[in-house]
Amino acid sequence: MRFFYLTLIIFLLFSCDNTETNRKKLIDFAPLNTSVIIKSANIDDLKSSIKNSEFLQKISISKSFKNLKNRLELLNYLKPKDDILICLSNDSNDSLHFSLITKHSSDLFITDSLKNYSEETLKYNNHTITKSTIANNIFYSTMVDSTFFASSSEEIVDAVFNKVKLNTDLEKIYQTISNNKTCSIILNSKNSFIESIFKEDSLSLNKFTHFVAVDIDISQNSLLINGITKATDSSQSLINIFKNTIPQENQIENIVPSNSDGFMSFTFNDFKTFEYNLAKFNHKDSIANATTLFNDIVEVGVIYEDNNHAIVLNSTDIIASKDALLGEQTMLDTF
Repeated sequence: MRFFYLTLIIFLLFSCDNTETNRKKLIDFAPLNTSVIIKSANIDDLKSSIKNSEFLQKISISKSFKNLKNRLELLNYLKPKDDILICLSNDSNDSLHFSLITKHSSDLFITDSLKNYSEETLKYNNHTITKSTIANNIFYSTMVDSTFFASSSEEIVDAVFNKVKLNTDLEKIYQTISNNKTCSIILNSKNSFIESIFKEDSLSLNKFTHFVAVDIDISQNSLLINGITKATDSSQSLINIFKNTIPQENQIENIVPSNSDGFMSFTFNDFKTFEYNLAKFNHKDSIANATTLFNDIVEVGVIYEDNNHAIVLNSTDIIASKDALLGEQTMLDTF
């Protein structure tokens, strides 16, 4: 009996260890400090969609886009048969690098006919890394558990062999993205070099949330983005002010003038809950500045036009909101 219990304990210990470190999905190989993850089920379709999009072609002339395109030159030589992940992350010197992750296949990366190609095998204690040069671009690659891993950083490729605990939060957010869109993008605000995703830079991505996951549909004349954001309850993230509220239909878009530069709106079903969460986030008393103006409001928006802003409120009781608004007015001058 004692032997049975000892065997069971050992088995459980190994089971727990495998649960935390055994890598089965592509996302499990993402570098620890990854800021941006781009997932594509068909890399050729993604490149074609970007090429045919008038909007993205205007962006493609920017210096940042050209630099990223040059660094991802390796994509032109890969023929993945399945999903591929493009990860952007910083190394220990805070330099930005890319990593490509996909399942290995016999014709994934054929080098026989490549011009100006050379490679070198770098031997480590328990693994090898291939250093490849195509024209003036250098990248490093290896194989781990039938998974092809390539990066512009040798340090990042070497680190993929380390046994690390899997990021369960990242896995959960990864499971929400679609397999049927042009591509999907995950942002990790804790490691991100992206300061903000809003027009107002004062609202930083790091303060707003932890993860952002979006699915993107790219067509010739439009770019449709839908997604979610997630932060832990214990974190001091602005997104937590929507906790225990139910999103409502965004309707402000129906009144946005055609000459505006854009708009942003957010919704909630219960202002009192939203107000409580906001006061908690700001470490203030929720009744200190009590107002009835927002009692019947379910959507708040901002419309942008040049340097001008217009605040828009969507109310379920227009009469009550008008009366409350009159009570909030302040006389600026008399004539």
